[in-house]
Amino acid sequence: MNGSSDKGYTIYCSRCGAEMNSNSRYCMKCGNLNYDHSANASMKNYVKSDNSSYQVGSGKLLVGNDSNQTMTIFANNTGNKNKSFYGTLIFYILSLIISFFITNDLSSFNITNILNSLFPYCIIILSIIFFYLYCFQQIFVKCNKPWWASFVPVYNFMILSEIVFHKKWIGLLCFIPIIGFFVGLVLLYQLGKKFKLSGFLVVILPFLYLPIIGYGDRSFDGVQFANEKDALEIDYKRKKIILLLTIFFFILGIICVFIYNQSSVENGWSNFKKYYYVYCANKITSKVKNQFDKGNYSCDSDSSNSSEYYFYYSNIEDYVYVPFSYLREGLSGYVKVVIDDGGEDIYISVSDGKYGFPLTNINDIDTEKVKEYSTNYSISDFSNYCHLK
Repeated sequence: MNGSSDKGYTIYCSRCGAEMNSNSRYCMKCGNLNYDHSANASMKNYVKSDNSSYQVGSGKLLVGNDSNQTMTIFANNTGNKNKSFYGTLIFYILSLIISFFITNDLSSFNITNILNSLFPYCIIILSIIFFYLYCFQQIFVKCNKPWWASFVPVYNFMILSEIVFHKKWIGLLCFIPIIGFFVGLVLLYQLGKKFKLSGFLVVILPFLYLPIIGYGDRSFDGVQFANEKDALEIDYKRKKIILLLTIFFFILGIICVFIYNQSSVENGWSNFKKYYYVYCANKITSKVKNQFDKGNYSCDSDSSNSSEYYFYYSNIEDYVYVPFSYLREGLSGYVKVVIDDGGEDIYISVSDGKYGFPLTNINDIDTEKVKEYSTNYSISDFSNYCHLK
């Protein structure tokens, strides 16, 4: 309801749901009396009335006053909420069981081996996945959309797009590089506005605000959909169960990782840092091989009788793209191409001044080869220095 008190405000007929002015004595469509009108006040004693809520027809119920009003509608698209809750719960438990068998050798079954395996990591990852999965189910249900859509890749973005833009096909734009990024930002912004939240905060903190929308009591665009008896109380209990369950397993996984898998965490982080050298080596040798096979190179001497070619790089990142290269020291080194009757062999040496690996066949490169190593090369060190055109 809105508008000033003298001009009246819009209300809905409790019989047929038609709009009418609060100053009207009766509905112009069906003739139903407006018992809030002063001339009909004497009739109020004969009807059961509640000033805070009234039915407006078509299965709708308005709750609240003219300044803060929520419409409750009986949902017809959400699907069965029992299947949503129990389906998610069963799928979550089955995923934990499957990950347990995949990550553990049952021939040496004991609690120590379990806690030292990858299983704690799976618990953490699955807890996060199902926490947000059920969160999106609740968002869909709040918008009178099928809960199961959250399980379906691509289609879930189409449903979100329908909620925000009223057009499913816009959701497909989310999968187009660059364009999809900006479409996703607008989608998050508008989703926040639909639930009366700051769209800007939803964009920059989606991991926090999406659960607030899904697990909280905010309604979609002033409309609350209900499809079963005592729906709000049941939904609260279900959300609480999922929330507590995922938090419990998440914390359990974190504890197991840091108590029993501390060494594996350290080794994993160390191998991750070593992978930077391996990744750069593969990138530059791949480029050299591709251009060498095409003949797109030149050398500082006659290479017709040579069987060895050297490609020196003072900074590998100047020639190939390496993600986050600005966060660390540049890598220098050289690629050596050896031609013989059996074909060609490619070797590489690379270092950032502290770590790296000496000249090694590219087929033998792995994180175990990385060690303390420094290169001090210059072009004059190579008998047949070449560069790509």
